Amino acid sequence: MEKIITLFNHKGGVSKTTTTFNLAWKISQNNKRVLVVDADPQCNLTWMFLGDCFYEYYESDSTRKMNIKDAVSMAFMGKPQPIKEIDCPRHERNENIFIIPGHMDL
Repeated sequence: MEKIITLFNHKGGVSKTTTTFNLAWKISQNNKRVLVVDADPQCNLTWMFLGDCFYEYYESDSTRKMNIKDAVSMAFMGKPQPIKEIDCPRHERNENIFIIPGHMDL
């Protein structure tokens, strides 16, 4: 059974990113696959997830358009179409955690 957990708070500095990452990690230790979605334009969760590969991800022609902003951009332009799937990056130290990367222009 799939479950969705959402963490939201408009105020900054309340530990949303850290809690999301740690909660995903803990859930994945129960042999569960976890998808985290970074909908914050600061992209701190994506940076925490990708680490040293963060800038490379957004600069590489093969991955730079694989993020939440580009996935929904057509809807914001008034041209909705089905969202195309991407290969969500997997955490390098945990094969059960994946991310839909954020984007600073979201």
